[in-house]
Amino acid sequence: MRASHFEYYNPNPKELRTCDCMIRAFCKALDKDWYEVFDLLNEIAKKNCMPFNAKEMIDIYAKEFGFNKVRISALKRGERSINPEKFCKDHPTGTYILSMAHHTLCAKDGKYWDLSPEISIKRIYSYWEKV
Repeated sequence: MRASHFEYYNPNPKELRTCDCMIRAFCKALDKDWYEVFDLLNEIAKKNCMPFNAKEMIDIYAKEFGFNKVRISALKRGERSINPEKFCKDHPTGTYILSMAHHTLCAKDGKYWDLSPEISIKRIYSYWEKV
């Protein structure tokens, strides 16, 4: 499958490609640079006494930045899971934070922004929509 909705995106100032997917996602979603988002996430995490990259923190960050959570319902027999490619095809406008197993990314105006198109096959478990 060709990842037609993929756009390469790495705002990390040192071009590192590890352990900062939540920062990258919010950089794109909020149109802010890496350092600014890093500081914002750490400030919010500190107020909540949690590590900034703890899985539970994404709900808090999303709410703080004006996103509403949408849970994807359980699949019925024969239904296909939603991956970033299908999500972007079905959501050609808007800004979203997508959550998958061990990964977070931003989908914006029909594209998903990440380091590699291989993520296109991963199942989305929930997402947050900017309101």
